[in-house]
Amino acid sequence: MNVRISTTWSLRASALLAGIGLLAMAIIAGVSGALTSGAGTAQEIAHWDATSQQSFRWGIFGWLLVVMLDVVVAYALAEFFASVHTSIALLAGWFRLGYAAAFAVAISQLYAILSQPENLERTNDLLQNYRATWNIGLNLFAVHLILIGYLAIRARTIPLFVGILVGLAGVGYLFDGLGAILVQGYSLRVATFLFIGEVVLLFWLIIRGGKAQR
Repeated sequence: MNVRISTTWSLRASALLAGIGLLAMAIIAGVSGALTSGAGTAQEIAHWDATSQQSFRWGIFGWLLVVMLDVVVAYALAEFFASVHTSIALLAGWFRLGYAAAFAVAISQLYAILSQPENLERTNDLLQNYRATWNIGLNLFAVHLILIGYLAIRARTIPLFVGILVGLAGVGYLFDGLGAILVQGYSLRVATFLFIGEVVLLFWLIIRGGKAQR
């Protein structure tokens, strides 16, 4: 990932690409989440009709689009924050790419369910693999957000509260990700209360990111 920022236009372009990518991801993820949330248990999946299976397929397709957008956003954010600290911006980008790779593997577990939905034991294993892989990826995503929050705090052109909120969102995801790995039956969702930092960054990038300061 070669990062090079030299002009105000390129900063603005990177900010818009990242912001619009994040917005598109949020919309697609909302729809895909609704389509795949009905996976429930292996017993429920075994009794799906053709309509339910097709909805599930569309949900998986949506998640794949989200993975692709994650790659675009990783690049755009690395470009945008390279002017603050190139190495850390690159590291943040690689952590997001790592998360995207883990999420792609998790999605493949959902897709595999469709080949033998009537096999309860296999379906249950695939669902567990999906959740476990996603939880591992969540930790990579958390570190990405913490690094982006740090870069935003260091940037003179970004309001301090934006960087703080993004960093806190990363801490929330890290807490949940590690909790799921270390604590059996972990059920807290700290990120539910701290994710607002992602939303703030998204709109700041679209509205103000890379614009000349007055």
